[in-house]
Amino acid sequence: MSGALAESIYRSQPEEHAFRLTSVEGQIPPELSGTFLRSGPGLLEAGKAQLNFFDGHALIAGVSFSGGRASFRSRFVRTPLYEGETTNGAMQKRRVFTNLPARWKNLFALDLGNNAMHDVFAWGGKIVAAYDPGHFVLDASTLETLGPETWSGAVPKNHEMAPMPARDPHSGNLVAWIKKKGGPAPDALKFVELDVSFRITKETASFPLSTAPAFVHDHRATASYYVATEGALRLSAGRAIWGASTIYECFQTPRGGTGTILLVPRGPGDRLIRVPLPAPYEMAFHIINAFDQGEHVVVDTIVYGGRVRFDAAVPAAGRAALPPGPSALPEPMRFVIDPERAVILEARKLSQLGGDAPEIADSKMGQPYRFAYWPVAGSAKGAPDPGAYFYASHLCKVDVEAGITSAWASGGIVSPAAFVTRPGATDEDDGWLLAYVGQDGDTLVAILDAQDLTKGPVATLRLGIALPGVSHTRWAAGVELTTTG
Repeated sequence: MSGALAESIYRSQPEEHAFRLTSVEGQIPPELSGTFLRSGPGLLEAGKAQLNFFDGHALIAGVSFSGGRASFRSRFVRTPLYEGETTNGAMQKRRVFTNLPARWKNLFALDLGNNAMHDVFAWGGKIVAAYDPGHFVLDASTLETLGPETWSGAVPKNHEMAPMPARDPHSGNLVAWIKKKGGPAPDALKFVELDVSFRITKETASFPLSTAPAFVHDHRATASYYVATEGALRLSAGRAIWGASTIYECFQTPRGGTGTILLVPRGPGDRLIRVPLPAPYEMAFHIINAFDQGEHVVVDTIVYGGRVRFDAAVPAAGRAALPPGPSALPEPMRFVIDPERAVILEARKLSQLGGDAPEIADSKMGQPYRFAYWPVAGSAKGAPDPGAYFYASHLCKVDVEAGITSAWASGGIVSPAAFVTRPGATDEDDGWLLAYVGQDGDTLVAILDAQDLTKGPVATLRLGIALPGVSHTRWAAGVELTTTG
């Protein structure tokens, strides 16, 4: 990977677009119907201040497919942070990974901005741009920002929402966690289920976590348990208040500390079961899948045997000032858990190809499965952080039962993928894998046959515009973005 290509993920795309796609190599499957959504930054500057990749202003984009044709639309999420900083031409709020340019303005600056760029999902006729501090509702045809998602009033002030809500195939509801900020006391976490009207139909008790703020991210639901991960990081409040370092730099790992898998039974008598990860796994972000296996629970997740250097996700000009040190690499692991004893009975690596932001067939969520897909880290030579999934150059397919792995070389920087099941399919991997591919000066959308990635794309769509790097992607069935309005 050339240095120019690696740096291309930091190039802002300040324009919004809406057009039909006409530059297509190969044939778009005529059965492909829906929208391939992308979340990630669009603006990586606020005035003269350069922002970390995860602190940029959200640009939500989607390619809609219908009858063998495709169209593209992109739009910024009009958060109060976006409106304020673009109007005033200056950075107004400190972020998790980026400090305000004026040193002393970071003193006591703990009211962090919400850029809504981490994830995007479709539910109940809405498209939602999601991040922990809050979600924003977008029009499902135009991506116009309609306002904050209130979750029917279930998320009061001083609470955070799960940044990656997931559909539960067991109940048909949307499952998420809600975290109450503890301040001097530990944070507290509960799980909720929402119907298509975004009304809560079920919720657990609220359970204290290990610290405040607790480093909780992804989650899943088996037939019997809600599952989440908690990192071992602990915030040095004094350093964060002093403001000389970014918020993320103020997190430390206690000596010998490891991450935790959190389980909450879905039946009566709910309780929080804490299952420590084995050393050296300090952090776990994204869960591949989780399912029941008799009285045990299988959790397949991406873990890190050390600190993840998200603070290295800055453009080249800001990288020299960062403290030295390597970033931990992602490892896909399977943990078989005995919930009654809160212990791991078996731990094994699923593949030697490490990566993050995994994907599986939606029909296999929360159930035994065989195939997983993720962008491959460690192959992006020349990237500032070869362990970061947003620098990946390959997509891999892993048979988690047989341990067989295959990969496709994208020829650029490839996004996390979205799996789309072929209508009428009977095999788990009978469908397509879609991904955005960043090139120096352009962005492609690749459609691959998920049963054999090595054949390369069945169709490649050239957008003709350059998008910055991608945080996450989702497939939204039944959603079609317009090119007008």
